[in-house]
Amino acid sequence: MVDILVRAVPDGDAARIAAGAARLGISQSEYLRRLLHDAVRTAPTPLEDLAGSATGMFPPNVLDDLDAEWAE
Repeated sequence: MVDILVRAVPDGDAARIAAGAARLGISQSEYLRRLLHDAVRTAPTPLEDLAGSATGMFPPNVLDDLDAEWAE
């Protein structure tokens, strides 16, 4: 595993981190590790971002039509 240092965390955020960790009975490091793991695991990939931004730019079914053409 890699160690990561985060600097200049606002006081309010640090307090919320401490409270969340205390509520679960775990260290702040473990709490942050879990938050980061969940955030990275559920974040869309760059291709999903691109596809999402293109939605609505093309006529309906145009991507299906292109896929059919490329499959030939």
